[in-house]
Amino acid sequence: MSDTIVIGFGNTLREDDGAGVRAAELIRDAFPEIDVVTLHELQPELAEKISHYRTVVFIDARAGGNALSCAGVCADASWKPDDSHSQSPACLLAASSALYNHCPDLAVMVGIPAFQFGFRETLSPTTALMLPECAALVGRLLRRARMDDVVSAHC
Repeated sequence: MSDTIVIGFGNTLREDDGAGVRAAELIRDAFPEIDVVTLHELQPELAEKISHYRTVVFIDARAGGNALSCAGVCADASWKPDDSHSQSPACLLAASSALYNHCPDLAVMVGIPAFQFGFRETLSPTTALMLPECAALVGRLLRRARMDDVVSAHC
């Protein structure tokens, strides 16, 4: 098992909203040693899965912007169990820590600029051009995390 998981999420039936899934699929092909999960939305059950990893990278589309965004994610201190089906990355980290006594050492959210959200399975040309850049960014991030084990996303 890898010490890294990439989680790409979004609705592939809504044009650019599926960019996180498409980028994660590209990363799976480029970095077969990394565990990759793709899904429609972040579910509470992912807390158990991410509790087994040192590094987690979340990838999703974000409306607007011209460039990829990349930011550390910290566990949401205000998290408490509820009946919500969809979770944020910060809530999943908190759940992982609270329920499974482990939170990844490094958690990052990568946002891919998105512009079109109609009912089609294709990405806009601008968003599609960002996918290889996203895979390269994740590759650099993971190489740096391996070289610099002191990086931490715990707040």
